[in-house]
Amino acid sequence: MVCLALSAVVAWSTTRRLDVTVGNALYVCAMLGLVLIGLASLVPLSPEAWLSLPGRAAYAEVVAALRQPPINVSSLSLSFDPVGASYATLAVLVALSVGMVAILLPAPLLLSVLALFIGIAIAQACLGLLQLVFGMPSFLAFDVPVGGNRANGTFVNKNHYATLLAMALPLMVFRTAGQFTFSQKATNGTPLASVWWGVATATVAAALVASLSRAGSAAGFTVAVLATLMCGLRKQATTRQRVCLLGIAVMAFALASTSSLTLLLDSLKGAAFADSADGRKVLVRLSLIGANLFFPVGSGL
Repeated sequence: MVCLALSAVVAWSTTRRLDVTVGNALYVCAMLGLVLIGLASLVPLSPEAWLSLPGRAAYAEVVAALRQPPINVSSLSLSFDPVGASYATLAVLVALSVGMVAILLPAPLLLSVLALFIGIAIAQACLGLLQLVFGMPSFLAFDVPVGGNRANGTFVNKNHYATLLAMALPLMVFRTAGQFTFSQKATNGTPLASVWWGVATATVAAALVASLSRAGSAAGFTVAVLATLMCGLRKQATTRQRVCLLGIAVMAFALASTSSLTLLLDSLKGAAFADSADGRKVLVRLSLIGANLFFPVGSGL
């Protein structure tokens, strides 16, 4: 947090003119709202005031027991899980800080940060595919055999790994199509550079499939397809750019087919997938019931 605060101060001091877009303003307002909600959920209330809030009358006997010795609770926070609410608020605060830094960074430095992020994603994709080829588990799994039959990179959780690659895919599609470069002084580059970026994009897409993350793959390829359509359907798009985008799609499908596409499709079948889907439906149903019972104050982040 200290590093993020210092980065924001440095960025603010080096930025002569701040262009606040509608998207930036909405992001900051949304994150600030979540932070305020998190802080409000930690405010201590008397047991009587707590029980008077929506959805809490059913806990009267529990509160009565907590007020007896040896616990002797004299106040309760709005959140049912104050510790969890504290961690959640810190997580939102970090997201707000990172967003503010990104908004305040000068364009050249922001492009350099994006280049670093893409470089990390490409390295993770290559590592994940090597793990799949050699059947090696993640070396950060602490002796747990994670990643032996799928790509995991340096991650233990396949969904976290897939999220990193999914976030990188649309940026790489835009870079391959020549929509921007990672340096304001650079041009769109040579055809060889476009081919290189196309291969890198296809590699990240193949590693995303090889992660066997259903949600990550669905999200990643949805935004990648949208990014491809945005680039290909532009009036300014050249024939070379459209051919390059088509080549990326072909390479990505070819690499995915030879890596884990069959395994990913198989994970959408069988009793395990049905049980998982049923469990998620129960979570959604209970979440809607809880939202209705605790409206409008909620139960904390």
